[in-house]
Amino acid sequence: MYITRQQYVARFGQEELSELLASGSALSFSAAADDAAAIIDSYLASSPTSTSTLPLSPVPARVVELAGEIARYKLWGAKASEQVSERYKLAIAYLEKIASGDLVVPGSDQSPEAAAPAYTARPRVFTDDSLRGF
Repeated sequence: MYITRQQYVARFGQEELSELLASGSALSFSAAADDAAAIIDSYLASSPTSTSTLPLSPVPARVVELAGEIARYKLWGAKASEQVSERYKLAIAYLEKIASGDLVVPGSDQSPEAAAPAYTARPRVFTDDSLRGF
């Protein structure tokens, strides 16, 4: 799970979460958070720059944010406002860019440096001393 109940409340408020859960949302908070994590993991796993073991640990702040938007959309379901739907679409678009390799998750080991191949250089063949006579 990439977002806890406390993190969700910090982002969207206890009142919203209480209303969603009291209104008979089709999902519990845990189910929505698990769905969000599964969606995020599916995109991260398909990224060509991914060197991460899933699920991510520690969880980068950007992933918590994405998980919050996805879980919120899942909790709202068919009653999602235009704003909630738009933020969900933006989160998915961001994940699609990660999956295509156009973006990496800040704070994870998906950075280009982490994905770069390792190499060692040979010792120099030509030096000032070896070329002195030419």
